[in-house]
Amino acid sequence: MKVYIIKTPEYDIENYQVVITILKSIPGPIEFFNTNSVVATDSGRDIPLSWKDLFGFCNKYRDTFKIDREDFVVLLTDRRNLNNWFSSSDNNRNIFVITSEWEKFTTINREFPIIHQIIENLFQVLMGIDVTKESPFIHKILKGCINDFCSSKFEVIAKLKTGGICEVCTKEIRSKFPDIQMAKHLKRYLNLIRSEYEIDFFDLPISNLSSITLSRNRNDHELVFNTYNKILKLDPLEMALYIFYLNYGNEEGIKRKNLGNELNINRLVDIYCNISPNLEREDALGTINGMVNKYFSIHKSKIGKKIKQAIQNENISNQYIISGARGEPFKILISRDLVSINY
Repeated sequence: MKVYIIKTPEYDIENYQVVITILKSIPGPIEFFNTNSVVATDSGRDIPLSWKDLFGFCNKYRDTFKIDREDFVVLLTDRRNLNNWFSSSDNNRNIFVITSEWEKFTTINREFPIIHQIIENLFQVLMGIDVTKESPFIHKILKGCINDFCSSKFEVIAKLKTGGICEVCTKEIRSKFPDIQMAKHLKRYLNLIRSEYEIDFFDLPISNLSSITLSRNRNDHELVFNTYNKILKLDPLEMALYIFYLNYGNEEGIKRKNLGNELNINRLVDIYCNISPNLEREDALGTINGMVNKYFSIHKSKIGKKIKQAIQNENISNQYIISGARGEPFKILISRDLVSINY
């Protein structure tokens, strides 16, 4: 099987060559070809391209160079697309991959996530997955699997770091791939990318703060540090308090004495009921009042302890805990641009 790599003009040739060199460095049954082919785009660089346009460039290359239907054409482009996806494929074995802005989502060189997206799409096409439709092999909840959907783009770090394929998808690969050696070849690239993540928390600068995702995973409430590949379990009351300070603490923060006013009590109850949908509001109100009046410091301390144990760098962990001096407003310092709340 052959994979032809083409590009749009704005994607720099130096990084293109690095991607090709890495792809060709791992031997196996899949051949990656440096085409040096640049496809022309008519619209301005700042205008997002439609998927029809992106796949149209691939089809034009196919027609021009008589590419076999069983082979792949991959378009690498800095251009944004209308659906704002990292990559996708069509039923003609065409793939596009976005090559820009990876520094927002990962600390490693961009050639590695670009290669990951190429490999991911090859896996999905060979598995017979249509990524635009519902599928048991496209995971809406993070598993650290190559087929995680990543509704928040910051979640992509989980599968980049694990290089994993879950058991369900592994079984499907075994049943669908024409040659299991192809799967083994592709998996070696995932292992290579995973090996790039050797994070030493004591050396990590604050500028490399991780995005976080707060969500329910079955019966667990999880605080996920996407870049650091750390998952913390919070109980529902801890999660409600943490989300409250993320949503309403902001730069000014909220003093301990102000938690008990009617507005903040109602906000806390709303959050608590949202993450615990089987809870009666009257019961939730009683629990929130108890937390605010008696146990606030205990819950705040438990959240902080879990975060500090996971991230053993005080400068970094202090950006995520609920912090503040006695009598002063409490707040969470992390930029809200790095926060995704999925409830």
